[in-house]
Amino acid sequence: MKSANTIGTYRKSPFPKHRELLGNLVSLSPKYPIQVLMEVDVTKARTRIRDYKERTGKTLSFTAWLIKCISQAVSEYRQVQAYRKGKELVIFDDVDVGFAMERQGQQETGGLVLGAIVRKANEKSLSQINEEIRTAQAERMAYGTIVGEKEEARLAGVLQSLPGMVRRLAVWWYRRDPFLRKRTQGTIGMTSVGNVLGATSGMWAFPITLGPFPCYFGIGGVSKKPGSVDQNRVEVRELLPMCAMFDHDVVDGADVARFLGRLGELLKGAYGLDAEEFKDGG
Repeated sequence: MKSANTIGTYRKSPFPKHRELLGNLVSLSPKYPIQVLMEVDVTKARTRIRDYKERTGKTLSFTAWLIKCISQAVSEYRQVQAYRKGKELVIFDDVDVGFAMERQGQQETGGLVLGAIVRKANEKSLSQINEEIRTAQAERMAYGTIVGEKEEARLAGVLQSLPGMVRRLAVWWYRRDPFLRKRTQGTIGMTSVGNVLGATSGMWAFPITLGPFPCYFGIGGVSKKPGSVDQNRVEVRELLPMCAMFDHDVVDGADVARFLGRLGELLKGAYGLDAEEFKDGG
């Protein structure tokens, strides 16, 4: 009697080199993370961004606006982006926001995607951040790039090509150099599933973030839900789900609460969109 074939058809493909590197980079995540899940009312900001496009025909990146708000909040509570170096904390003044994004040619290359870094985001206008993101999205690269700093991105290519044991040793060494980490990955991280989830898919979610940053944001897709307005009436509002991760070695829970409270104020108040160019008739 012949045995039934329970395996079925299948295929094999090489395990991507960059996936091996990503596995090693997990060791850079905080050992004792604080993770906070939340929803923020972004109705005012979304309305202004839509109005701006209708008036000018120009698209304003929602990611750019998020970076503007996050960088402002971090500039007021810089402790959240501190790196630990032995028994010291290195707290940078610049807020360098690293984020992942889809770029032209990404699917064809199959290489490691580093995304981009907006340097000194706390000192830049929303228009400047928006332009940097649009420029980075238009670039075609063999692997990830840092905005305006292609040479710095070569470090990932080098790490990716090393033998496993040597690569793990290099990552161990990299973890202990906050200045190199700032130079190559930034001080704040952000990842998003909002571009693939939302009203068209009928799904709203956000990633539970864990990564090689002292402060890392996972951004979901905006959804419309009933929300309180002026504490006395309920309206349909646009809510943004987020996950924020912090390194408990460098920041306490009370500081995290104050930081997130300030960030919530900026997001709800459409911070950065009050400039003349984004107002009606601007």
